[in-house]
Amino acid sequence: MVLLIDIGNSRTAAAIYQDGTIQYRMDWFTEDFGAVSDRLQQYFLKRDLITDTLTGVAISSVVPIATIRMLKALRSLTDQEPFLVQPGINIGMILHYDSPEDIGSDRIANAVAAKQKFGVPVLIMDFGTATTMTLVNSDGSIAGGLILPGINLLRNVLGANTAQLMEVPFCQPNSLIGNSTVGNIQSGVYHLIRFGIEGILKHIREYTGGVLTVVATGGLCETASREIEHVDCVSPNLTLEGIYQLFTINRDPSLDSVIWPSQ
Repeated sequence: MVLLIDIGNSRTAAAIYQDGTIQYRMDWFTEDFGAVSDRLQQYFLKRDLITDTLTGVAISSVVPIATIRMLKALRSLTDQEPFLVQPGINIGMILHYDSPEDIGSDRIANAVAAKQKFGVPVLIMDFGTATTMTLVNSDGSIAGGLILPGINLLRNVLGANTAQLMEVPFCQPNSLIGNSTVGNIQSGVYHLIRFGIEGILKHIREYTGGVLTVVATGGLCETASREIEHVDCVSPNLTLEGIYQLFTINRDPSLDSVIWPSQ
């Protein structure tokens, strides 16, 4: 039984990997990192889990200050040294990236999990605070990708930076041409996101020769996949699955080693 932690910019997810599946997932706001010990204790108490039964703890984080707090809390709670997804570990994949230390650990985890689960070539779209697209080539290497403003970031920016416009939900509008301020914003944001992403996907398919599996993950993947065409699979726990796979890879010295470069 392995405890998995995925710390994103907006939300943190905790889950248990047991019997070949992700179980007992719980999410909370990352900004609440000051109460991380309480969150973890609640997590175990609500699920009648005993820390002594853990065979490992693994973390991916893109928020350095939250990483420090989480590591401290986990060491105290589990009496184990957590495995951290970071440069210097074996990722089992060649990474084509000019500054490899800069790529998010969540994107590495996504690539590892998607390659194993869906085959290659595969494009992972992670709909979080930012929308990231990570391409795994047909040879199994990580090609790189794109980073876009996230759905909520685009949705909220008008309300936050204008005097008379408001935040509206991301959903399909009744028509292309809105006849109210809310309708105008909904249509503008929706079509910018939808057609922008669909256009990018079209060009990436051309780049890969037309053969490509597109996978959606992240906190908004269910909503995005309903509205955006050409998404083949939805995998909400993909990052957690990748964290577990990286944990496993790095405990097995018999596996081929491809180190995530630190520079």
